[in-house]
Amino acid sequence: MGAESKHRRPRGRQQSVLIEVGDELWYKYAQQYPEYKRTVDDKDPKKKNPSDLVAKYRTQATELYRQQVENHSQSKDQWLEAATKKGTLKDRIAAISVVISTDPVHRLDVMDKLLDYSKANSGISPLAAEALEDLFLSTLLPDDRKLISLSQRPLARYETKQHSLSPRILVLWYYEEIIKEKYELFLRSYLAKSLQDSNLEIEKISALKIAGSLLRAVPEGESFNLNLIVNKLGDPARKVAAAAAHELRKTLLLHNAMQQIVAREVQQLVHRPHLSRNALYNCIVFLNQLQLVKGTSLPSSLIQTYFRLFELAISKKQ
Repeated sequence: MGAESKHRRPRGRQQSVLIEVGDELWYKYAQQYPEYKRTVDDKDPKKKNPSDLVAKYRTQATELYRQQVENHSQSKDQWLEAATKKGTLKDRIAAISVVISTDPVHRLDVMDKLLDYSKANSGISPLAAEALEDLFLSTLLPDDRKLISLSQRPLARYETKQHSLSPRILVLWYYEEIIKEKYELFLRSYLAKSLQDSNLEIEKISALKIAGSLLRAVPEGESFNLNLIVNKLGDPARKVAAAAAHELRKTLLLHNAMQQIVAREVQQLVHRPHLSRNALYNCIVFLNQLQLVKGTSLPSSLIQTYFRLFELAISKKQ
C-alpha cells in the first residue's frame, strides 16, 4: 500500500465521525487509542523527522481536519453563532467561549477572534485574556503533560508497508499541534506584550495573575511563564513587582518541588548586568524568604550568590 493510499480520506458518514469526543475532554478521548501516544525522541538526530516529511503529513492533516470541521458545520447553533458576531464585545467574548467549550475540536477556529481581542490595545483585552485563560485551563490543555507537535510524532514509521496511520490519529495529532500554536501565540501576543509594553499597572498585574495561574496548573509553557513572572520582580512599579513576588510564592506553596527552579531563575536575574537597585532588592528579599530544605543544593547556591553580590558591592566602592 502506497503512502497516498494509506492516508486516503474515508468517505460518506464515516468521514463525519472521525472525532466525536462528546462531553469528554479531547486529550482524555485521545488516550483510548494506543497509537496516539507514540512520539519520537527529537533530541536523537537519527530519529528526528526530516522537515519535508513533517510538511507532507501536515498537509494531509490540514485537509483531513478541514473536512472534519466542514462536516460539523451543519450542527452549529445558529443563535449562538449570531451572538459571536453581534452585541457588545463582552457578549461576543462570552458567546465565543461557549462555542469553543461546547465543541472544542471542531470550533477552534473562533478562538482567533478571542486572540485578536486580547491583542487589542483597549479595555477589552483583559476580558478576552481571562476567557482564553479559562478555556486553556478547563478545556484545551492537559494538566499532566506538555503538548506534542506533529514533528515529534513517529512519522517515518508510516512510510513503510508494515504500518498505516489512521486518519483519526493524524487529525488528533494535528489538532494538538494547533492548540500548542494558539497557546504560544496567546503567551507571546498578550501576556509577554502586556508585561513588557503596557503602561497600566492594573493590566500588568492582571497578566501576572494569568501567568501565575497557568504556571501552577499546566506544564505547557512552564518555563516561559516562569520567566515572565520573575522578570517582573524588576518592574519599576512597586505594585507590579510585589504582584510578581506574590505569584511566585503562591506557586511554591502549591509546588514546593519547583523551589530550585524558581530560585535559579531569580538568581539569573540577580546577575543580569545593569539591574536596577530596586530590582536587586526585590530579588534578595524573595530569595531570603525561601523555606530551605535539607539535602538540596539550594543553600550553597544562595551562599555563592550572596558572596558574589558582596564582591560586586565592594568593587563598586573602590
